[in-house]
Amino acid sequence: MLADVQKVAPGQPVTQAVAAGYWSADLFLAAVKKAGKNLTPATLVKAANTRFTYEVPATVGPTTFPAAHSKPTPCGALVTSNGTAYSVKVPYSCGAVVPVN
Repeated sequence: MLADVQKVAPGQPVTQAVAAGYWSADLFLAAVKKAGKNLTPATLVKAANTRFTYEVPATVGPTTFPAAHSKPTPCGALVTSNGTAYSVKVPYSCGAVVPVN
C-alpha cells in the first residue's frame, strides 16, 4: 500500500483515511475479479454476496459478505503516539461482534 500511494501521490502522508480508501478500492477490485469477464452490476453483486471474503493479513480482518453489509469486522490494534512516533499498546487481533440491545 505504501509504495502504491507514493507512486500516485509522492509525499502523500498515509493517514487512516488514505488507508481506508486504499483497502476499500482493493476490496472492490477483488470482487470485480471474482465476478469474471462478463462483468455487470448483477454479476458483481452475485460474486460479492456468494462466499466472498476479503482479508489482508495483519491489516484488514476477514470481511465476509453478505454479512459485512450490516455487521462490522471486529479487528484492530491500539496504539499511542508521542507526536513523532507510535507505540503499539495492544497488537492487531480480531474478536467477535457483540450485539447491543
